[in-house]
Amino acid sequence: MRWFIAIALVAMPVALPVAVQAREPTGARAFMERVIRYALRDDSDPDARSYRSFFAERLDRAMMLDRHAPEQEIGFLEAEVICGCQDNEGLVMSVVSVNGDADHAKVKVLRRWNSKGRGFATFSLAREHGFWKIADIAEMHTPSLQAGLDQANAKLLKEREKVKGRY
Repeated sequence: MRWFIAIALVAMPVALPVAVQAREPTGARAFMERVIRYALRDDSDPDARSYRSFFAERLDRAMMLDRHAPEQEIGFLEAEVICGCQDNEGLVMSVVSVNGDADHAKVKVLRRWNSKGRGFATFSLAREHGFWKIADIAEMHTPSLQAGLDQANAKLLKEREKVKGRY
C-alpha cells in the first residue's frame, strides 16, 4: 500500500499539468487565421458572398438587415466587424488564444495599428452545417455584436410596422 501511495505522489505532478491543459477545438484557430487573412487583404466587401460565408446565419441576417435598411443612412454597424475598423491600412491582427469544445470556441484576437494603439476582440465561433462560423463578436464597448444588432434591428422593424400601419 505504501508503494502505491508513493508512486501516486511521484506521478501526480507529472500527470496533473497534462490533464489541466485544455486542447484547442480542432480547426478553430485555422478558421480564425483564414478570416484574419481575408480581412487584412484589400478592403473586403461586406456584401460579398466570400465575406458573408464566415458568419453564422443569424448574425449574417442581422448584419444584412442593418446594412440594407433604406430607412437609415448609417445603421448600428459603423465599421467592418472583423477588423473593427473603416480602414485596415497598418492593421495587424493575431490570434492570442483559442478555447472551447468541439462545437463552440472563443478566439481572442489582438488588433494593432501602427500608431493608433491596440485592442482585443473575442470571436465566438459555432459549428454550423459542420463548419466553423462567427456567431458573435465582443469588444470593449460592444459586449455582443449580435445583441446590439438585434436591439437596433428590432427598433427598425418596429418603425417599419408603424409606417405600414399609416397606409
